[in-house]
Amino acid sequence: MERLQAENAAIEARVAQAKQAQLTPNGANTVDPLTQLKADYLQKSAVYSNNHPLMKALKRQIDAAEKSAVPAAPNQVGLESLQSQQEAIQKNLEVASAKLSAAQLGEALEKNQQSEKLEILEQPAVPQEPVKPNRPKIFAISLFLALAAGGGLTLLLEMLDTTIRRSADIFGIVDRQLVVSVPYIVTKGEQLQSKRRIGLYSLLL
Repeated sequence: MERLQAENAAIEARVAQAKQAQLTPNGANTVDPLTQLKADYLQKSAVYSNNHPLMKALKRQIDAAEKSAVPAAPNQVGLESLQSQQEAIQKNLEVASAKLSAAQLGEALEKNQQSEKLEILEQPAVPQEPVKPNRPKIFAISLFLALAAGGGLTLLLEMLDTTIRRSADIFGIVDRQLVVSVPYIVTKGEQLQSKRRIGLYSLLL
């Protein structure tokens, strides 16, 4: 990030020099790039140390210009080429900025112990039977409730039924002294049928 920022600042200075040279008629009073770079280096040395990335970038540019056989004047350097270099540096600077932000976020997560490594100690087992619902239990409860409801309904109907079935039911309606037991009266037809049945049993024996 620091290196790209320094290169971006340096290329911006060169673009400004090239634009200024184009405004100067016939290239008069133009300043040699090496001279301008040295002037910038001297000016910024009052503010930055020699180890600063900007100062290092200027130093590299000065060394490159000194190695050139014929120093190029600002008006001889293509402005479009400088602007292309500036765009490339700015794109790289954006990428580096994004990476730096991601690295800073990761470092902050590690410091706050929010970034933890997960390790699987045992593989999860697939259940062979459904955990819920418990069908046998539901069936047993349903059967019990059905039987209880049926028994309760039968008891309720029995309590509400007023049909006379026993002598005790009559005593609840009529005075006991008025109730007389009548013995069973056997008819002649029943007597003859009984005699025939006895005779038939005797012949079979």
